[in-house]
Amino acid sequence: MSFKELEHILQAQTSKSVHLESDDEGRMYIVPPFAFGDGDEPVIAPRKNGSGWIFSDEGSTMMRLSCRLSDSDRQDPECQRKIDGAMAIGGVRVQNGELYRPVEDSEYSEALFDFLHALLRIDELGYPNRKLGTADLGYGQSVTLPLSHNEESRYGSSGSSMSMREFRRGFADLVMETLPEDRVSFDWNDPSWDWNGEYTVDCRVNGMTSPLYLHALGTNTRARDATITIYRFQEQDVWGRHVAIFRDASRLTKSVRSKLDAVCETRFDNFVEERPRIKEFLLDESRR
Repeated sequence: MSFKELEHILQAQTSKSVHLESDDEGRMYIVPPFAFGDGDEPVIAPRKNGSGWIFSDEGSTMMRLSCRLSDSDRQDPECQRKIDGAMAIGGVRVQNGELYRPVEDSEYSEALFDFLHALLRIDELGYPNRKLGTADLGYGQSVTLPLSHNEESRYGSSGSSMSMREFRRGFADLVMETLPEDRVSFDWNDPSWDWNGEYTVDCRVNGMTSPLYLHALGTNTRARDATITIYRFQEQDVWGRHVAIFRDASRLTKSVRSKLDAVCETRFDNFVEERPRIKEFLLDESRR
């Protein structure tokens, strides 16, 4: 199989936004629809491996990490546990600092997204003071009482002063005060293919011809994770409409927002300012 044929397969299994480019020396790289927190794109080099393929980062991810973490921080057992966990979930292997993911049974898109997810998770460890990942927005089915008018005013008109905890609570409260409890499932994943719950949506609204998948997004990391999840849902033919609800979209980078826009049909840019519109939208869509 040629590189051009590989590109066609990747585009057929994912999207036209995924393509291959060559550098000045003629080496081929996959250009993914995602970026690291600083805007750099992950290095993903497709390499022939016998009759198959592997995707390699050519050692770039661990090199980036070494530039932002001291040797003692990288060797910390908790840091190593998170690196090993990201690699294990994504089926990623390591050799002399190079991370790579074999492509098995022609599952090119699965290998690509699993590899991307692992690289993004590992790279985020280089920002130890930033709260990231699913834990930022994870919540169970139980929710608190709806926010009062005074609480909403305290967040400010733009929502910029709203903490992640307040955003999480406010999002869950809005959903529960708008829709019947038996119509919603928080932290939902499709167990028919996502056994480990790696690709979750913050809330699934059922009971319509086409379910709604709500993504509550407060950070670049969460927006990137949502973008990967939507691509994986499309790849697995999981039917539904995806809705992005931002704490404050102006706080996220333009590149992250634009990549999400390519696969997410509806978005609300500011949770506090658009609460009435979000509620009206949910009510209208739930009647379809």
